Amino acid sequence: MITLPPRPWLVAGTLSVAATAVGVLWLLRPEAYPYGPHATVRTGLNALLPASAGAVALLVLGALGIALLLWKWAGGRAAIGAALLAAGFAIVLGDTSLFSSLGYFVGLLLPFVALTLLVVLTKARPRTGAPVLLLAVVGTVVLWASGQLSSLLTLYGTYVTNTIGSLGHYLSPIAWSWAMAATAACWCWAAVAELREALRQRAAWTRPPQLVRWARPVTIVAALGAAPYDLLRLTWLTPWPMGGGNAEIFIDELDATTRITGALFVLPCAASVLLVLGLICEWGRVFPSWLPVVGGARVPVRLVTTVGAAVAAAITMSAPGMLLMPFIHGDGLATALLWQLVFPFYLWGPALAAAVLGYWLRSTNVDGVAPAVSTPPGPRPAARPADALATGHTAGTTDDALER
Repeated sequence: MITLPPRPWLVAGTLSVAATAVGVLWLLRPEAYPYGPHATVRTGLNALLPASAGAVALLVLGALGIALLLWKWAGGRAAIGAALLAAGFAIVLGDTSLFSSLGYFVGLLLPFVALTLLVVLTKARPRTGAPVLLLAVVGTVVLWASGQLSSLLTLYGTYVTNTIGSLGHYLSPIAWSWAMAATAACWCWAAVAELREALRQRAAWTRPPQLVRWARPVTIVAALGAAPYDLLRLTWLTPWPMGGGNAEIFIDELDATTRITGALFVLPCAASVLLVLGLICEWGRVFPSWLPVVGGARVPVRLVTTVGAAVAAAITMSAPGMLLMPFIHGDGLATALLWQLVFPFYLWGPALAAAVLGYWLRSTNVDGVAPAVSTPPGPRPAARPADALATGHTAGTTDDALER
């Protein structure tokens, strides 16, 4: 009787077969190659690879994936090989367009999300929401009185139009970046599926107090990953706006509308800090009570870990491109060093991945099964010793220890 490999391996292997076919296509039709020195998007290692080299790289990765699937089918263990393949697809042929496209998508939705949260907060918590709403109304009136409101609305409309309009021009490299990321994610999924058996042994570093010692600092580092660029954008509200490219530190000319719009980037950065800190705080375990429908319910662990891992992967994939981009575009060493301080993707991505892993270890039992998504209203009962061991909590719970 033939026993098929687990589903993650079948999915990753199928994508490797497709990658091999695409590599052959790129060899036969170099004009279809979306990367290289003359591509419209040059934000990764793939910008240094001409069509022939890129096609060979994809062929090699695809062939290795097929071989690894056959090895797994024969009963071998190949978690390390799967992890290396994931890194190959992500780093060699991935680029920062994955992360930038996520940023543009969030930028399009941000005004609607902010307005929705403001209305929900005002309705559920009038004492808290009313002052926030009043502040928003006063700010809107001030912008209207100064004549800046219409300019901001026009600017946002231009941003939406340009973003959607330029999608067709950059669609090919962005789509291929997402395809490489999807293949890398599937091989990472295959590696984790095999390593899960080892994690079920619950090694010492996955249990309190060792878990407490490393989970809190890496989560704080991950939460501060966007802080340098956040602070940079705040300077747009001062007479000395910073953030120029091509070896420029200070931006010479910025009109008032552009300054305000640029400074508003602080909002998604602040939101990212709060969301990441939720991995070690109460709002990462239970939805705030002022939220409709889900208020007071437990946060789905699988949702948090899936989204968190995806964002960590996108940031980590962008790290090589961020390291190389100043040199690809002909900037000097000073600009390259400044970029690494402003965009510390090389530290931010791995720290976020470790923070998500710590959250998952605290939120699942020995068998990797998440606790119930929702809990009945009222105080939560104290965990029994056996339950505490199963869920990775000790008396006083690991999360409480992290928050102290």
